[in-house]
Amino acid sequence: MRWIKKIAGIRGMARLEISLGLGLVLAVLLASQSSFSQVCRQVRQDTLRLHIRAASDSAADQADKLAVRDAVVQAAAVLFDGQTSREEAVAIASQNLDLLQQVANDTLQSRGSGSSATVTLTDMLFDTTWYQDFTMPAGRYQALRIDIGQATGKNWWCVLFPPLCLPAAETLETTEVYSDEEKQVLQSGYELRFAAVEWWQRLWDSEAPYDGC
Repeated sequence: MRWIKKIAGIRGMARLEISLGLGLVLAVLLASQSSFSQVCRQVRQDTLRLHIRAASDSAADQADKLAVRDAVVQAAAVLFDGQTSREEAVAIASQNLDLLQQVANDTLQSRGSGSSATVTLTDMLFDTTWYQDFTMPAGRYQALRIDIGQATGKNWWCVLFPPLCLPAAETLETTEVYSDEEKQVLQSGYELRFAAVEWWQRLWDSEAPYDGC
């Protein structure tokens, strides 16, 4: 029976080695995810989003949304010129909410729309958002939000600061707002780690205002 005990001992050692190996892999993955999440948190702290919610999904209301987008983006390009931090951009936005709302409403009126726009600064949750050249991680962001009418239609959003969606916009390579670590995360494309960040943000802050449309 000694050989049976010997085999059992070998199997036990093998299971122990496998468990230790899996534990080490899990520890490395958790450490990597923790570091990734910290950089995502910094991205959110450095970013001001622009979010426009259309009155409905009708063709006319969606066209109104895009017209408002174009007008507001043009106005924002002047207002935010020379800003070097999100705090400065938020202060400028706060001081010019009435102006931006007037721009949006003048645009709607010129198009014969029966809707009006409301412009606010808000703190809200976003899903992971994939743009052409970068990925914005999920979580709570400060956003300049424009609600048109009942605001039940498909939305449009981008990054107001740094000015990645404004005329003559910077690129991730040229902006000095994001650190090299933040740029690496933003340019990493789809990764399971983004899904993990999104799941955690929604679980942690499930009662917060949220718009992932």
